[in-house]
Amino acid sequence: MRFLPRSLSDIMAHIRRAFRMKLTHHGEDVAWCRAAPLTANPVARLARLGSKDRKRAESFRREQRLAEFVTARLLLMDLLEETFDVRPDTWSIDSVEGPPTLSGWSGSPVPVVSLSHAAGWSAAAACRASHVGVDLEATGRQVRGVPAYLDWPISPRGEDFTLAWTLWEATAKAVHGGVFRRGNDGFSQLARDFVEADGALTVTDGWLAVSHPLTASLRITLVLSTESSDGWEVVTRAA
Repeated sequence: MRFLPRSLSDIMAHIRRAFRMKLTHHGEDVAWCRAAPLTANPVARLARLGSKDRKRAESFRREQRLAEFVTARLLLMDLLEETFDVRPDTWSIDSVEGPPTLSGWSGSPVPVVSLSHAAGWSAAAACRASHVGVDLEATGRQVRGVPAYLDWPISPRGEDFTLAWTLWEATAKAVHGGVFRRGNDGFSQLARDFVEADGALTVTDGWLAVSHPLTASLRITLVLSTESSDGWEVVTRAA
């Protein structure tokens, strides 16, 4: 597994050099996403996390799972501190049950957040007052039977499947719903449009989706709900 910097100053510099994606609507920043390879020596980073997260981290027995957990939260902490100008010691992430939410946030509205990890990377996303979901997915993954079960008009393998699968995962996080849910006509149309656009910015039936390759074998997808179909722009910065 690929672990990166060991000192605290090195890891924060690494986090701040992470891949960045931002969505703007008519020039206003609306959603943000960051992704980075896993941090080395995750136990040493626990001091930067809140008490709830530190307690939850104690339950992880595998170093990789701990590194995924810690890296995602460091990404989110840095994203929120920079974007909303809030100190990370004034709020905490509550994700013991269900999707992650922010506790102790003093401003309004409280940002909606999402986390993901795959293939030695973690990701974090935040959005102003909208449903949001982020997903990392290694290309080439196969989940047998899923396209037929969900009535996807795509092959069960290849880049089209990766795009549709990561879109499905991110959307499920955004709506706090189960991944394996049939009969969602709105999602089916979004998936068709998204795959046809090769993961480029797509807005269909109240949902916006955009995907970006992080490496030759890893892709990140961001999804959020929206009532507007125009005026959107994607800004990215590679790690």
